[in-house]
Amino acid sequence: MFYIEFDAAGLLIGRYTTMIHGESIPAGAVQVEETVFAQTIAETDGIWKCLPDGSIVKTPVPPPTADELALAASSDRRALLADAALHIAPLADAVELGTATEQEAAALLAWKQYRVDLSRIEQQPEYPHSIEWPQPPD
Repeated sequence: MFYIEFDAAGLLIGRYTTMIHGESIPAGAVQVEETVFAQTIAETDGIWKCLPDGSIVKTPVPPPTADELALAASSDRRALLADAALHIAPLADAVELGTATEQEAAALLAWKQYRVDLSRIEQQPEYPHSIEWPQPPD
């Protein structure tokens, strides 16, 4: 037998089978057909809910909020800034030591400009819903 557990809001929170869970199936879990059970596992492009009438439906995943988008952008930017720092450090050392070639000095300026551009993504008019990410120097 196959069971699915839903929370108070009707959202799927657990799947159980008597073959695996035996008698340890939560009391609030509802028995479902094997096809419905399998469908909730295979189809991950939505949120499975139990409606008040007892029907089990897949609803669309809501779009991310502005806060979630901003958090993801911040995480992506931190990774890009870390990569930029790895490029900038040896170039800055060469310039500071007076051993940089013209190409290295130019590369240092390009990487620093890239870092500045990354720091300004929040100033874009569609941030955080649409971000034009600066391209790293060649």
